Amino acid sequence: MSKKILIMLVAVVTGAFMASVAVAVDYGDLAYNKRIGPATTTGQTAGTILNPEGKGDALIAAYYDVRVINNSLGVGKAQDTYFAIINENMDAITHNGVAAKLRFREWDKSEEVFDIDIWLSDNDVWVGVLTRNPANGLTRIWSPDYIITAYTGTTLTVSKTTVVSIGSGMDFFTDYVPGGALNTKSPPTGFTAADLTNMGYFEIIGEERTYTTPSTTTAPILVTRITSPNLWDCLNSLSAYVYIVRVDDGVSLGYNAAAIANFSRQEVSRLFVGPGDVRPNLKDDAEDGLDQLEFELSKARVYHGYSIENTIYAKFSMIVTFPTKHFHFDHRPNYTLFSPPFTGETANYGEVVGVTIFDRDEHPYLPESGFWSPRTTPTISLPWEVNVIGLYSGAVPTVPVIGNRNNVAWPTGGFLSGWIWIDLYKAVHYATPVSLNTLWGHLGIDFNRYNGMPTLSLALQEFSNANVGGYYGVIFPAFYQVNWVEIP
Repeated sequence: MSKKILIMLVAVVTGAFMASVAVAVDYGDLAYNKRIGPATTTGQTAGTILNPEGKGDALIAAYYDVRVINNSLGVGKAQDTYFAIINENMDAITHNGVAAKLRFREWDKSEEVFDIDIWLSDNDVWVGVLTRNPANGLTRIWSPDYIITAYTGTTLTVSKTTVVSIGSGMDFFTDYVPGGALNTKSPPTGFTAADLTNMGYFEIIGEERTYTTPSTTTAPILVTRITSPNLWDCLNSLSAYVYIVRVDDGVSLGYNAAAIANFSRQEVSRLFVGPGDVRPNLKDDAEDGLDQLEFELSKARVYHGYSIENTIYAKFSMIVTFPTKHFHFDHRPNYTLFSPPFTGETANYGEVVGVTIFDRDEHPYLPESGFWSPRTTPTISLPWEVNVIGLYSGAVPTVPVIGNRNNVAWPTGGFLSGWIWIDLYKAVHYATPVSLNTLWGHLGIDFNRYNGMPTLSLALQEFSNANVGGYYGVIFPAFYQVNWVEIP
């Protein structure tokens, strides 16, 4: 499906661009060796990349969910979210511990609902479980692993057992979400502020490298901080995976977090500020800037196969998360958007996209062309920060609604299986061309514009064998294309 996108094109990259490199080349190291230099430097390239190896010093998990949702038979079932963060350091040296920020954001407007600073020794795994607290409807987090409770200039105090640990579970908070104590906006109809904490996405940002093992083994447990600035930077050693688990149905839906390599290479300051601080974040602490990070995350199109066949009780959802959109609007109370590539007037105005839904025999259903005569063009938009898009062959339900996994619903025109193609560009979503002196780069090639939006996308497919009560499900990374442009 060839598309004419732009004219006066010198170079266009369409597809998941990847430079040809030799076997055994580490993408994180390659990006570091080709990092951006001063404006006078020739051959500028970016240090920050979306690392296909899955390791980085910042991670983004596009989806967590602890709502009670209707399974493919329409029965409400509780869900938990399990996740694990790995600090993979194989060098056997004394300073490979990592302090990191773990932050959760809700699905409506990306307001923060929980953050904590965690600590991992080398080759360590930090595990967490998210559940829904039935007493108050809030998401609750539990972990048996280290959190940072205090610090000095030379040590971090870490704990597994004190009253401020999350060993017994801690509830998320609603202060800043719509409907919360410090937000005059209302949550979506039918939802409470507590409900908003039950679904969203989360970030893990490496803050500083520490010595590998605690310096004390009894409380207070202390971790020694590194005094040499050239060792403060976290290596690209973090990875994470996530499982959405519906225990009663025996369903586990897993995916790997997106890895940003060389998010920060600051060797003159630490990113760690202190427990509970709003820093670091993806905007203010990205070494090559938010624009470069969004360039790496940009997608022009996302697509995947689907099945919603009634005979096997199939359900399909495409998850499209915008992890940086909230940096583009003024926050409470108005949430007014003000900068591309996001173009809606307000946060929930919606990002207009193009959609083509195919059946298995190449027949397209084009929602954007109108459903009746005379033809009109309905608005097909993605209004949330986490858009869980359900496909329906018949009547399309009103969403979002408690009990339905989806907060966006699209018809398929009667198609029961095939593939869906979402155009995130649609001639309106693009980054303003940047100066030739500040080009975006990717492994040796420079670009000054991208078409589309920064996003992470997953495809969630479920089936049921109602005769024997068997449930099956999986989350795939959605296929995608990028469109990166260099214009003279």
